[in-house]
Amino acid sequence: MARKTPEESQKTRDAILDAAEVVFLKKGVTHASMADIAEQAGVSRGAVYGHYKNKMELGLAMCQRAFEADDYWKEGKAVNVSPLERLRRQHLFHMKQYCESDTQRRVLEILYTRCERTPENDEMLRLKEQFEKECEDDHMLLLNEAVSSGELPRDLDVGLAFAFLNTMVCGQCSLLMCKEMTPEEFMLALEPFLDASLDAMRHSPALRKR
Repeated sequence: MARKTPEESQKTRDAILDAAEVVFLKKGVTHASMADIAEQAGVSRGAVYGHYKNKMELGLAMCQRAFEADDYWKEGKAVNVSPLERLRRQHLFHMKQYCESDTQRRVLEILYTRCERTPENDEMLRLKEQFEKECEDDHMLLLNEAVSSGELPRDLDVGLAFAFLNTMVCGQCSLLMCKEMTPEEFMLALEPFLDASLDAMRHSPALRKR
């Protein structure tokens, strides 16, 4: 049998990762098997094991593919833009990616709703927690910079403001996702809500230190 070209091997890997997204979303990571993924991909189990030695290695590759092209952090490093505007851009960019990338949306749904807390899934759970920690660190840094620059009140409770903003934006996103909306309609509905949440951080006494 002729050896596969690099392009053919990549096509097989992509088919396996596409299949993993479907199977993990349907069955959950714990109950999915390599045989299920092979069947969904239309390849042999040997082909799956030829690329990934076990289900967790496959799952991590699936996650890495979903986020490798994500320029999320670049939005927070724009020059000549205030800290609060950088934070705003990060939220909008991340939500836009979620709306427009089927792969990223499926993988996030797997990580948050279909990756059970079992020892078998520890590596994928750690990857999710690492991403959450990076987000928190970056957002807290931008909030503190906004306080230092005078964009936000000096007595703002930054930890509470971070939790408030994330809760409000994520909650609104969850509500919007229950509706039949195009990505453009979704972003148009989200943007004023995000701006209102940022205004609350500027003016709400409840978000000040006590």
